[in-house]
Amino acid sequence: MLREYAYNAQTGALDGIVGRWETNTSGFQDATYPRDAVGNVTTTITDNVTATATRECFLYDTRNRLVRAHTAAPGIACLTSETAAPLASGSRGVDAYDTRWMFDSINRIDKRIDMLPGGAGTLDHQYDSGHPHAVTGMTEPATTMRPTSTGVQPASRPIVDWGIA
Repeated sequence: MLREYAYNAQTGALDGIVGRWETNTSGFQDATYPRDAVGNVTTTITDNVTATATRECFLYDTRNRLVRAHTAAPGIACLTSETAAPLASGSRGVDAYDTRWMFDSINRIDKRIDMLPGGAGTLDHQYDSGHPHAVTGMTEPATTMRPTSTGVQPASRPIVDWGIA
């Protein structure tokens, strides 16, 4: 197995990876990493070899914080707004996800929202005054609904507490 890495000549950033077998010139992996003007990866296409390549899309705010990441099926454009409605399930591609991050006034992650079919799953982050930038716990509100094989049910995820004090 051989891997070839392509780097941007000006920035040194990784532009792509091609994987192929030594005895065969056809590849099994062809990943590309387009970037915005400041170098943030905006899209990854992890399998350009087949027509079923799923794209991962990344959206940043004006502070260059990742605020949304989602998958898109071949031929489907990435979302251009952090508040846009999720893509239809058939347009999401393989291993689909759509996640948003929200920040508080001092730049900490406040919420992670998984935009799932049938409702969004929210994870609230907690901090304490002794460690203002260390997450001390996460809670999924009881009002969060999760899709199940029998329909949408209330979430039952317990509070995550790392015991940082």
